[in-house]
Amino acid sequence: MHTINFNYIHQFGWLRTMMGVPNTGYYDQDGTLVWYIQSNNQLDYYKKVNEWYRLGYISPDNFAYQTEDATKEDAIAGNAFGIFGYDNHSDNFNTAAVAAGVDFRFKAVTKVISDTARKFNTSPGWRGLYVTKSSKNVEKAFETLAYAYSDEGMKLLMWGIEGEDYTLNEGGYPVFTYNFQGDNNVLQPRGLKYWGWLVHNAIVTSIADATSDSETAQARAAITPYVVQNPVIGMIRFETDSDEAVIKAKLDEMIKAEEINIYMAETEEACVAAYEAMLTKAEQIGVQQLCDYGNTMYAALKPQYDAIADNEN
Repeated sequence: MHTINFNYIHQFGWLRTMMGVPNTGYYDQDGTLVWYIQSNNQLDYYKKVNEWYRLGYISPDNFAYQTEDATKEDAIAGNAFGIFGYDNHSDNFNTAAVAAGVDFRFKAVTKVISDTARKFNTSPGWRGLYVTKSSKNVEKAFETLAYAYSDEGMKLLMWGIEGEDYTLNEGGYPVFTYNFQGDNNVLQPRGLKYWGWLVHNAIVTSIADATSDSETAQARAAITPYVVQNPVIGMIRFETDSDEAVIKAKLDEMIKAEEINIYMAETEEACVAAYEAMLTKAEQIGVQQLCDYGNTMYAALKPQYDAIADNEN
């Protein structure tokens, strides 16, 4: 059994949160945008993961995983004591644990263990459905999407049928008749799936946990006071095939490859050197151009957003 097993997609998000370190895109560092690998304390984060690796807490094989299921299979097999993943994985894994008949369950770590803990949320919204040019009935397709994006449609597609799958309490929050976070068997046979429809908004997503004592609900409630919202950063987009879009794509690819060298370095000195080498490659790719573009857009967008937020308050 290894001490730590990490998810292929979410990796060490919990550790980044505890250390107050961003994990993607732009980061507002004292009013100026930098790319997240350039942010303060990023090296300390890399050094901590590397330390765990050198101590044998993390299996070298874990760095080769290419799917989320690989981590889940290890977890259910009892091959790892602690799992780094997403906030609803405890509930998902417990459902799988029951089905597998194993004699242990998973518990989300909800205690905040650092004074520097921060969870950075820069998303203004990131998903949507569209009518394609090849649609043979644009009007009917539009009507379908319009319903899916309505309050009734979002709740139907995400929660199920009111009165059968859930009821609303006096506060208007759903009380489910099934395990909303951990069991897809209720909705999937009807073509529905939690997180599978790209039409639900943050409200419909979040209030689903309001009456729940699930692991997911407890984890989200615990981290909420430490969330730093800055949707303006998420409004900075790159035109398709623009210089900035190309630079970002190259940066993403480079970072994914170079982080392995940082995480799996044989010594702390080698870890630091690998991190510095990654920053050098980022400069060569054009990270400064990306930051210059971001700061120009940020200077234009943030005052407008702040004015709207002030009016609403």
